[in-house]
Order: sequence, then C-alpha cells, then structure tokens
Amino acid sequence: MLRRYFIPIILLLAALAAAIYFTGTKTKKHDVRASVPVERFQLSNGLQVVVMPNPRIPVVTHMLVVKAGGADDAYGKSGVAHYMEHLMFAGTKDYPEGTYDRAIARVGGVQNASTNRDYTLFYATVPKEHLRTVMAMEVDRLRNIDFDTAKAARELKIITEERNMRVENNPAAQWVEQLNALTFLNHPYHQPVIGWAEDMATFTAADARAYYEAHYRPGNMILLVAGDVTARDVRRHAQHYYGAMPGGEFATRNWPKEPPIRMARKGEMRDTKVHEPRLLRQYIAPSVGDGAKEDALPLSVFAQYLGGGETSVLYRTLVREQKLASNVSVDYDPMAIGPALFRIVAVPAAGVTLPQLEEALDRALATALVTAPDEGDIANAKTLLKAALIYAQDGLQPLANTMAGLFAIGLDEQYFYSWADNVGQVSAAGALAAGKAVIIPARAVTGYLLPETPAPTAEVPHAQ
Repeated sequence: MLRRYFIPIILLLAALAAAIYFTGTKTKKHDVRASVPVERFQLSNGLQVVVMPNPRIPVVTHMLVVKAGGADDAYGKSGVAHYMEHLMFAGTKDYPEGTYDRAIARVGGVQNASTNRDYTLFYATVPKEHLRTVMAMEVDRLRNIDFDTAKAARELKIITEERNMRVENNPAAQWVEQLNALTFLNHPYHQPVIGWAEDMATFTAADARAYYEAHYRPGNMILLVAGDVTARDVRRHAQHYYGAMPGGEFATRNWPKEPPIRMARKGEMRDTKVHEPRLLRQYIAPSVGDGAKEDALPLSVFAQYLGGGETSVLYRTLVREQKLASNVSVDYDPMAIGPALFRIVAVPAAGVTLPQLEEALDRALATALVTAPDEGDIANAKTLLKAALIYAQDGLQPLANTMAGLFAIGLDEQYFYSWADNVGQVSAAGALAAGKAVIIPARAVTGYLLPETPAPTAEVPHAQ
C-alpha cells in the first residue's frame, strides 16, 4: 500500500535506544526469551491477542493481522484483498477519511498497512499514552467501514494507479509476475497480490463487502501490541474496545494443491525499458507450512551457502572465477502457508549472453549438488543466518512485524526462540540433501529478461 507516513523524532530515539541496548550486551550470551518476552490470551469473540512488553522504549506498536491475503481472493477477483485493505482507510461517520492518518501523525507516530499472499497487516506506532486512541479508531473502521459506491470507485482508481506505477511501468515486476503465474499450476499463489489489471477493472463495492464478511472477523484476526505496555493493561484495553465486536463465522481456507511438476518451463520477455539483461531460475520448494516442512531450515542454510553473498559458491564460481556474471544471488523465504520459491537471479557480465550464463549456472549447480559442502562454508552460512535473528530484534517495529508474521502463518514465539539453535544443528549433509530435493532440472522455471531495441521510425516523405 502506498500512503504517506512520517519519521518522527520519537522513533529515531527508539531505534537509538535499541541499538544502545544490544551494543551494551553483545559480550554476554544473549537470552532471546528474556529480551523478547511474549504473553498471549484470547477474547471471548475469538480475537487472539499477543503482547510483547518492552519498557526500554516509551512507544507502542499496535498491529492488527487479518489472516487472509491475496491467495484468498476468489478466482477472477485477484487483488480484492489489497482493495479491501485500501477501503479500510476510506473513513467512517465518526472518523472521516484522513482522520486516522492525521491523528497518528499529530502525535509523532507512523502508520501503514500491507497485504501479502497469506495475510493483511495494519499497524501504527505511537507514544504509549496514545494506544487507546489507536484501538478506538481501529475498531471503529472495522465495525463501521463504509462500502459506499463513490468511495469504492475512488479507491479502485488509487489501486489501479498503484499497479500502473509498480507493475505496468516496471518490466522486471511484469517479468516476475508472469514467471510466478507460469510456476504455480494450480495453487492460488500463481495470481499477483495486487491483482491482474483485467480482474481489478471489474471490482465493485459488493466484491469488497463479500471479502470483508468472509474474512474480517475477530476469530480470524490477531492483535499484537509491543512496547512499553503490560499484558494486564493490554487485556483491559483490548476487552474494552475489541471485546464488543461480535464473533461470527469466517471462511476457512481450502486452497487447491499443486500437482506434480513434470515439465521444465521457460519464458523470455523483452522490453525497451530494460537496460540490463537478467536470468531468473526458480523452483517450487517446501515452506514452514507446506510440503516437506522439515526441510525448510536445512534449505535456508543451503540457500545461504549457495548464493548468499560474495562468499557463496555461485558467486565465487560465476563472478570471480569464470567472470561470466556481474552478480548472482539466491533467495528463499520459507515463511509461508503455501509452497515457497527457491530463486536464483543472475546478471551476465559484459559480452556474455543469457544462454551462455544459463549453461554455466547449470554446470555450477550440478557440481554443487554432487560435492560435499565445505564445513567452513556451511558454518559461515549458519552464522549469517543467525545474525539475522539479532538484527530482527534491533528496533520495536521490525521485531513486532517479525512476530506478527509468525503468528499469522500458524507459528508462535517458540519458533522464534528456538530458530538460532535449530539453525546451528543443521548439518552440511542435511543442507545438501534439502537442496537436491528442490533443484531438479525437470522442475525448473527459467526466465530471460532482455532489452528490446525500438524499431526505427520510417521517414515521412516531404510534400512536394
């Protein structure tokens, strides 16, 4: 979602306080459970509440998670979850449009929202004394959202402009969007979260209302409050504001599964706006919520070992040694309810064609999959992954966002607490086995992104 947001002095001070805290304790064994306490309870209407007390920083982050995202869009209505997110900012009788934004900004806070495949997140970070105000406004728009035809048309225009800016004017975004649609044969992850333009053109207020009634119910939501609060106070405030919301039924997920992949696929896209050719290779992979879930962590280690920076195997081989690429990286994010993607992106060096680079990539992958990983390289990969856990704790909002994401996909704080230890237990053999199970030529999806030289314009003969 594209909205204005502010960077207040109070949040800069909060970030500084967090940095000082972690710098001052870096020589001690870090007790993640002590530094990131979590308390949980549930209201009678089904709302799950998570509290993360942190008295070191005099602000609070209020996050409301709706456990429905782009993958829950009905067929032919891709993007309606994102549309619904925007309509939440369209205003109500008590808080007309713009009131929410101005109220947060007035106290030096920040607010925004986002929609991904699995869930929708609304957040605000404010000085702690304004938590109740945020709750009051959030509950008001949840209960009194206005599906006015004129408002719906205005928000549709906004998200259409957003798609134009992010996708229609961005060849790389179009390329990835098309490759994802080519990759997932049956799973709803094949459709873009922002929506296909053709589907978006059909949106009405009734479509948003149907999505709201199916998913925006307390039993399908998580309220997470982090910062200078106590669980007792949050319970009292949550009961006062959110407890009055009726429970009600909500749609349960029944996503179709992916059939076995039996055919490698390949696509090429050319555009005059492309200045740098790129190669993308991706494979459907297990996640923490789908497939061989036990492989998610070993595969994360393998991804870091294979293409996680300038010390990785692919970078050393293709960039430094063979000088066929100017850059290569591997991306794998297992934090999903549905299947994940294991992605390799490579940029050819000057004078190297994409077929030449692809051939070299295939050779490098084949070698990596039959060669026992260097124990030092695996240890380095695990160190880098575990460092990400510390970085996630450096600041109130990023940590809250990490924890909200875990709860949204069915995990909890225990996964966060044990993550570094579990990474440390991954063996080189286990990482390699996880990689072999995913990087299979017959299941590869390969994309080329290339510049296209505009055709010369024919000269118009001068009139005699």
